[in-house]
Amino acid sequence: MRHFIAGIAAAGLFACSSPPPEVSYPNGPMSTTPQTSRAAQGPFQPDYHLYACTPSFSNRPNTDSNGRILNYNALVTVNGVILAAAPVNDACMTSGFGPRFGSMHKGIDLQSKPAGPIYSAAPGRVLEVSEQTGFGYQVLIAHGNGVYTRYGHLAYFAEGLKPGQTIGFGQPIGLMGRTGNATAIHLHFEILTGNYNTPRKSWGLKANNPLDFPGWSGLDNVTRSLGIDHVLNFLDPNTLARTYRDPVAWVILAVDLFPIWAVLTMGWGAVPLVFLYWLENLIIGAVALAKMIATSMKDHPIGAIGMAFIGPFFIFHYGMFCFVHGVFVSVFAQMSVENGDPSGFPSPSNLVNQALLSGENMPTFILAIIALQIFLFFQDFIMRGEYRETTIEKEMSAPYGRIIVLHIGIFAGAFAMAALGNPMLGILGLILLRALWGVFLTVRRRIQLDKTLQTAN
Repeated sequence: MRHFIAGIAAAGLFACSSPPPEVSYPNGPMSTTPQTSRAAQGPFQPDYHLYACTPSFSNRPNTDSNGRILNYNALVTVNGVILAAAPVNDACMTSGFGPRFGSMHKGIDLQSKPAGPIYSAAPGRVLEVSEQTGFGYQVLIAHGNGVYTRYGHLAYFAEGLKPGQTIGFGQPIGLMGRTGNATAIHLHFEILTGNYNTPRKSWGLKANNPLDFPGWSGLDNVTRSLGIDHVLNFLDPNTLARTYRDPVAWVILAVDLFPIWAVLTMGWGAVPLVFLYWLENLIIGAVALAKMIATSMKDHPIGAIGMAFIGPFFIFHYGMFCFVHGVFVSVFAQMSVENGDPSGFPSPSNLVNQALLSGENMPTFILAIIALQIFLFFQDFIMRGEYRETTIEKEMSAPYGRIIVLHIGIFAGAFAMAALGNPMLGILGLILLRALWGVFLTVRRRIQLDKTLQTAN
């Protein structure tokens, strides 16, 4: 029991390591502009899924085998504003965002049969209700924080709709039509960001792909702060199935479950297990540093100058963080030995040596983790261009989010298993909790790869 208590304490220091559901727009003042936040909500609530109308069309996003668009979120957040990504019901997509017929298609086209009503995607203030050559009858709404939405090709405007009025989420603004340069009845929908108050007005705004923004849910603030903002995707079996069609995902899972083999065949206990996770966090820190360097090179020389300051700070801060926790793990490892008494203050090299010698074949496990991390770094981050979509600061903070989540999960799980009074269950519980976190990371990797592929197309 003494051995297990020591292992549990070390785990606590692990910190260095059917019908679709309904979607409801949040009640209350969600807009940044007081007058628009008081506007009444309309009858519209967005559809949970969005489908492609046909198997092939311009800029068609990735879909599953049923034509359901992947990475679609019914509600998205744009500069803190919550928007409906498709402000119509019972519609499908006929054209996606991106280059089309020699020009840039700056929105998505949505069609329903018969033509359906169009609703405001968020609370805001109506800026334009007009007829333009390309868009035909079109409406432009400002939502605060430099966020705007445009609705084009309307058949007619909702009664009483006029510039300057405030409007709530889900209020009708018109009917789907084919005015302007349109070959069929549909809605052309744009999410725009920038400053409207320039001579170019809406033409000076930046167009964005609605599928690129993060989804909103009531847990978003919590999950995003912990680095697990895609947690709700695990409820979708299609996302899991798509993730594990990739052989790399199975390799990641195998590496995460290797310690079970060590426990059952090599006699590993809690101490080598936690030392393994401690060494893994050192590897993750080194990979984070490599990602920071790669990211800085895209903004040369400004990025290199920033890296000259941020890099040494990260090495010192993360290194000291891991060293202190490594000392605690070392102390508890010595206490777990019969009549063991902690002595001396280990150096960093002694800590690493102690960790590598704590369990049979530990170096083999570490080499497997290093090889996997190097492969993922070059394949995902470099070759697939993830470094272009990130920042030095984001990559610097990434290991800490992982540490916090794993700390809480392993600490709670270890004590829950200890309550059962079975050391083996406690050790296997640590491994399974770590593997579950690995599944979270693997699904998030799949989502990021889908986004990168969609952007490339």
